[in-house]
Amino acid sequence: MMVTKKGRRNMLIRQIREVIYDIGRPATAREILDNCVHMKNAPTMNQLCGMMRRRSEFIITDNIRTPTMTGMYGAHLYWVANT
Repeated sequence: MMVTKKGRRNMLIRQIREVIYDIGRPATAREILDNCVHMKNAPTMNQLCGMMRRRSEFIITDNIRTPTMTGMYGAHLYWVANT
């Protein structure tokens, strides 16, 4: 039995939604990726951000800015829309 790319992507998005719900609050992409260690085929940072930016079920709730040694780091906080 062959798994299609679309089926694999939908399964990955469902797993990402569950990770966000498990965190229980809006989270950055790094926090989401750190909680995806249990997944067999966890996405890379670029894949995760691309999926969350293109899919309408993931909404950006806020933008945080954190100081680092080299300057300011900005990150979006993502949550799942009620669908």
